[in-house]
Amino acid sequence: MSRVLFNRIFLKRHFTAAGRPNVIGQSPNPNYKPGDPTISPFQNSESDFQLFNVNDEKNKSIFYKLLISAVTPRPIAFISTKGLDGICNVSPYSFFNAMGYDPPTLVFGCLARRNETGEPDTLKNLKETKTCVVNIISDWFVEASNHSCGPYDPNVDEIPLSGLTTLPSTVVDVPRIKESAVQMECKLHQLVPMENDSGKITQTICIVKVVAFHINKHVYDEKSGVVDTEALKPVARLGGDAYSSLGNIYNLARPNKDGSPGKLRFG
Repeated sequence: MSRVLFNRIFLKRHFTAAGRPNVIGQSPNPNYKPGDPTISPFQNSESDFQLFNVNDEKNKSIFYKLLISAVTPRPIAFISTKGLDGICNVSPYSFFNAMGYDPPTLVFGCLARRNETGEPDTLKNLKETKTCVVNIISDWFVEASNHSCGPYDPNVDEIPLSGLTTLPSTVVDVPRIKESAVQMECKLHQLVPMENDSGKITQTICIVKVVAFHINKHVYDEKSGVVDTEALKPVARLGGDAYSSLGNIYNLARPNKDGSPGKLRFG
């Protein structure tokens, strides 16, 4: 399929003739009124809950499974870095989110390599150059992004290996992933090593500040000033080996101070 034909199909599918995104369904309970009782599909009595004590040694082997399956859906940062040796690296991270906007701040977690000594290439490069690019994964290249996270040798550049291409950044000396519709150039703010009960560093929390945004015009709504989620088609991480694309999208307005229904802030 040609790029021109792809763009025509993409725009027709995701935008109205007026250039507005084709979105918005209903919330799960559109008739809700403040004070209405909430009906859960479970009884939620004390006997319905299973306790996993963090200090119990027999539970430690399942903490990873519990976190990745309970804290869902998680956005995925597709992080490109470059070492002092000039070798580039890209890898997806789902322990990731935005933490604030002034300054724009992103946080992601680098887990220590299992059964190996040494650090993940992302962390090693981030320590060396203090820079990275956070690219948002969309469903049109999710398979390629997944291919990048194999157990490759440190001297392997996963970008061409996965069939992906790059664009030069404007502030940092790290390539952006061309296939991503949202790319954020970042500089390192702080690394926070985390130790387990044995005193071993098992993960590092990476806090980075965004120094430049690159937003594809086909996913940016100039009127509202927001990225159109339906057009972006971001991919979310679930438990196990599961991923997810967008389902029902709906707006919810925040209430006013007196509890009365508020207005939508965007749109």
